[in-house]
Amino acid sequence: SRLESRSDIIKNPGFYGFTVQDMISLADQQLGTEKINGKEFDVHTIRKVQLYPLQAGQFTIDPMEVKNKIEFSSIVQNRKTQQRIAEGLLSGNEEEPEGTGTSVVENEMRTTALLINVKPLPEKNKPADFNSAVGKFKLRSELEKKKLARNEEGVLVVTVEGRGNFVQLSAPVISWPSGMEGFSANVTDSLDKTQVPLAGKRQFRYGFVCNSPGTYRLPAVRFSFFETDSNRYRTQETSPLALTVTPEE
Repeated sequence: SRLESRSDIIKNPGFYGFTVQDMISLADQQLGTEKINGKEFDVHTIRKVQLYPLQAGQFTIDPMEVKNKIEFSSIVQNRKTQQRIAEGLLSGNEEEPEGTGTSVVENEMRTTALLINVKPLPEKNKPADFNSAVGKFKLRSELEKKKLARNEEGVLVVTVEGRGNFVQLSAPVISWPSGMEGFSANVTDSLDKTQVPLAGKRQFRYGFVCNSPGTYRLPAVRFSFFETDSNRYRTQETSPLALTVTPEE
């Protein structure tokens, strides 16, 4: 707009069938300018998201609907126009005082519904442990401490790094040796939401305990993904890890 305006989002689109990663939200107040027919207009980016499909098929992104109140003045003014965008704050029944030479016009806008066709992943050569990871990743694992006392809690850290659908990655399955009890993983993300697809790393931290002293060997961790660059399935595997548990409690 080039005028005084207030906008209210009255309906957000639904993203059914997708995992959503927000990139820009209303709270970011992202404002730019765009030249149309030789005149500059203020342009607000209300929302920008990354969508990662959960399954193959056809999906529809519903429209976003916005209600506007535009104030037009026929009097030449030097002050900068102000525009406010909110969600659920304008009732639509407010009486706007009109000054001399000023009128308020209301209108509603809606985006066009979008149809997205999600292609299935190939069944050929799909690894048995494939669990929906799509992108390009690297895998590594390490023990926070390689020597523990009996019944002392240790931590196995498995890191997946690269680009892809991080928001959908599940914790790799760990084959714990006999005499070792493992717990569910805590997940920590370090991701750049401005990159498409998401870039960064996801860490899985598995706690575990051993109640018997000795030397343990943690088997290799496997991670399979569909690589979009080559359109092929890839499997990465870490090296086995050695752990010593002392008799001390």
